[in-house]
Amino acid sequence: LNGSAGVALVAFAMLMASSQVALADTKTLVCTGWSPAEASPTTLDLDEAKSLVTIHIGSMHNPGGSPDPSPGPTQGPYTAQFDQNTITFKRNAGGNAPDITYTINRLTGIVSLDNSTGHAEWSCHIGKAQF
Repeated sequence: LNGSAGVALVAFAMLMASSQVALADTKTLVCTGWSPAEASPTTLDLDEAKSLVTIHIGSMHNPGGSPDPSPGPTQGPYTAQFDQNTITFKRNAGGNAPDITYTINRLTGIVSLDNSTGHAEWSCHIGKAQF
């Protein structure tokens, strides 16, 4: 190839390579207010390339207990649907517990939880190094 066709082909190849890297990056949401007893934030790892979400529940205060704070569990990864505006995934609770549907608003960072017993919301932001 020569001339502008060669340049266009090289530019296209570079664009595709950079797009794949960007898509493969896992993003972390940092969320507060999941529980009044939380000692550290809950985080959600969003892996759009693999369509997965993993929840890392923050540690919780355990007054008079050992350890205090007690570490939170990791839940997932869960298969998720990523679209332009939302990320949605479902947690099958098992037993008699109701299944939970999570919806993340990609614009506002609000995470909504819905199940047969109610609705809850938390504010989250993209985790970034602060310095």
